[in-house]
Amino acid sequence: MFAERGLIRGVMEAGANGYILKDDRAALIDLANVVQTIASGGIHFSQKAHQLFLNYQLTQTGDALSPRQLEALSLCASYPDALTSKLANEMYITNSTFRNLLSGAYIKLNVSTRAAAIVKAQNLGIITSVSPTWLEAG
Repeated sequence: MFAERGLIRGVMEAGANGYILKDDRAALIDLANVVQTIASGGIHFSQKAHQLFLNYQLTQTGDALSPRQLEALSLCASYPDALTSKLANEMYITNSTFRNLLSGAYIKLNVSTRAAAIVKAQNLGIITSVSPTWLEAG
């Protein structure tokens, strides 16, 4: 199949128990086990299809991260060693506001740490690294 979020969503809403991309070599090599898993009530997704579907579910359940939460997480992902005060400064907000943005993101992502939030958001494809000018300058 194709790696298109709308197509994956449609197939899953129609009742499918999995979605395999045509370029997923691991699933194709192990196709007999994949079919057996699905036939016995299990679920199987190609990794990329799973990420696209999770991203869709996250945005459709009302738990989507706000643009500011996404910005805060992107900064954290880009500069994991930067102090909270530096990251808050880059966003022109207070430390407590920055921490509140992250706390809200943790709740929506169902995680409890900054590292876990970054990993989950990256796996969902909802954050990217950014390049603030204050770190490039020196």
